Amino acid sequence: MSYRVKLAGRAEPVVLRVAPEEGRQFRSERHLMRNEYAGQPWLVVIAPLMPRVLAADWSHEVIGRDWMIQTCLDGIPAPEQLGAYPRTAWSAFFRRGASAVGSRRD
Repeated sequence: MSYRVKLAGRAEPVVLRVAPEEGRQFRSERHLMRNEYAGQPWLVVIAPLMPRVLAADWSHEVIGRDWMIQTCLDGIPAPEQLGAYPRTAWSAFFRRGASAVGSRRD
């Protein structure tokens, strides 16, 4: 789950991401947030386009789950603005069908 949070003493909001309880995770989701965090050094080229991690905890001492606090990216969430674009432009955001899996997009 993700929450947009306003912290005292900080002008910009942050995003608190909380992993599902381990018993409710699919096998493919196990420690997914930890892997995302560990993979950041390999994404350094696109780091300016990504939220920055401000805090992370895998100990389960605070809330009993993995969690991260990240910066909130500038912009407008797609559900709030996508409807303003013509439907023909939506294909840039969504790919449909089995043929889209593994296909190259020029």
